[in-house]
Amino acid sequence: MRYSAGGMVAAVLALGTLPVAAHADEILTFDWVSANYAGSSSPGTVTPSGSIVVDLTTPAGTLTGTPGVGAATGFTESYSSATDWKNALIGFSYTDSAGTTFNLSDVTSITPPNPLVWSDSNYVTPQFGSSQGNYLTPSFILANATETLSVNVGSSTATTVGLSTNSVSNSSVYDVGYWELAKVETVPLPAGLPLLMSGMGLLGGLLRRRPAMT
Repeated sequence: MRYSAGGMVAAVLALGTLPVAAHADEILTFDWVSANYAGSSSPGTVTPSGSIVVDLTTPAGTLTGTPGVGAATGFTESYSSATDWKNALIGFSYTDSAGTTFNLSDVTSITPPNPLVWSDSNYVTPQFGSSQGNYLTPSFILANATETLSVNVGSSTATTVGLSTNSVSNSSVYDVGYWELAKVETVPLPAGLPLLMSGMGLLGGLLRRRPAMT
């Protein structure tokens, strides 16, 4: 069978117009919410604040549930390697109540949770909290050249959210509260792009098989 170059190009381009469901990245932002809890916390004079940004990129992980602010049921994204889990963390910033600032750009090492998941709770009211929300459930540790920040989510599950603590090793304070899901952004890919890319690869293979013109 002989193929014309023009015909093959037209066929490949037509693939990109087929109605195929698009894949998309989900970009999640969790914001720090301080808790009104005076138990064993050691707050400073600065109001702590921070955000965690996670990119749930398919197919790096396996997603169960649908992320959403106010979603009745939480989500879990599971990973087979620590590298994939770390790559999902695309943003982190935190200023503790002593004024110490910790940013992802300064991080030199990350200790991921066990199991390797990004996940949040159902839409619940956390322990010592006053409002319902979807709250981060895994704990992890970040380190830079001089400090270590422990993000310790205490005894949290899909239905029960324990008090979280953030503590910087060289700081004299540690803060209590929760990381609440504040925003979910969907970054879609064009619906026909996966087929178009596959077709371009097929086109290249067919063209290599054509006999050279003399």
